[in-house]
Amino acid sequence: MLKHYVEIFYLGKDFLYETTEEEVPQRISKLVKIPEEAIGYRFFDRYEWNFKDQTFVGIKKNFSRMTYYGKAYTLEEVEAYFPECENLIHNMKSQGYSRVVKTRAGNWQFLKEGDIVKS
Repeated sequence: MLKHYVEIFYLGKDFLYETTEEEVPQRISKLVKIPEEAIGYRFFDRYEWNFKDQTFVGIKKNFSRMTYYGKAYTLEEVEAYFPECENLIHNMKSQGYSRVVKTRAGNWQFLKEGDIVKS
């Protein structure tokens, strides 16, 4: 049976992600309660099935766009407002990212095409 999940992202130790997953009836953002300490979320699907009293879980697939909580900045804005973030500016230029988000936890994340930023 195909099931839907929301994967919630938190800022972890050493700026790595920590995530939680929760099954949801539908992939609709306004129906999902996201904790205040979360920096973002995305939806995904996976198949699950039972066989001889065991549950088997398939791989995650059909990922939605990422939704972040924070403020989006272009490369030009980062250069103007955050010139001290030299590594960020260098990485944006060298890796071809035109936008980033400063999340509500204070860290920076590169934005991919289609990602959403909510205040």
